[in-house]
Amino acid sequence: MKNKILKFMLTCIAAISFQTCVNAGELKVYAIKYGISQFPEKFIFLNSKSNKTKNFSWMFYYIEFKDRKILIDTGFNNQKFIKMFSVKNFIDPVKILKDNNITPESITDIIITHAHFDHIENIHRFPNARIIISLEEYNSLFNSRGNLDIKKKLSDKSQLIIFEDNYTLYDFFFIKKIGGHTKGSSVIFFDYNSKRFCLTGDEIYSLGNLTQNIGNGTVVDSAKNLNFINNLKNSGDIPLIFHDDKYYDMPKNFIQIIP
Repeated sequence: MKNKILKFMLTCIAAISFQTCVNAGELKVYAIKYGISQFPEKFIFLNSKSNKTKNFSWMFYYIEFKDRKILIDTGFNNQKFIKMFSVKNFIDPVKILKDNNITPESITDIIITHAHFDHIENIHRFPNARIIISLEEYNSLFNSRGNLDIKKKLSDKSQLIIFEDNYTLYDFFFIKKIGGHTKGSSVIFFDYNSKRFCLTGDEIYSLGNLTQNIGNGTVVDSAKNLNFINNLKNSGDIPLIFHDDKYYDMPKNFIQIIP
């Protein structure tokens, strides 16, 4: 019990103290929206019996931090999944980046929140990027079938950082494994302009998960997911969601979040 309490306290201290100062212009955050669809509410909200669907955006995030160019997940470009999930207005995520003068070769780091196809499938298209991923998510990926391009990219240990519980990148981004949506599912915290932000991965599908205090309907561990949601709601941190329906009708694909 004492060890568990100590571990929890150290994690909390790390989460509070990891930040470094950021000057104006040193941090830029954009949402990359590459498609939209409808998604069943029963998969969005825990224990939902609804037959309705909700607006669903397909997104990941691009961050410029000082001289680094960082992706939080990568999106996908696979006609099978586009058809399976009835994704409309699909644009290849790499094309969106290129259209905004961001080449695949210029990406320095990719933080993977979890290994579902829409978060990791494009990873091999960024040849110079270092990959940061939790140990459990890394192991689950290599224990699954297929994904040869992804596995090849993750086999280069010189471009790979694997962490167990948490990892701090550039003394600014605090990456924490939650393990609710998938076994190794992670989120990322950072501070900006006296506010704390959280890139939620798929621990949250909709802002309604947070405002209504309802767990994600697609999880491997509902207790861990609900604990994260409760903590996030009580913290007042600003969530950056990867399927946020508030961007559903927005015509832009490269959406400025910060500054």
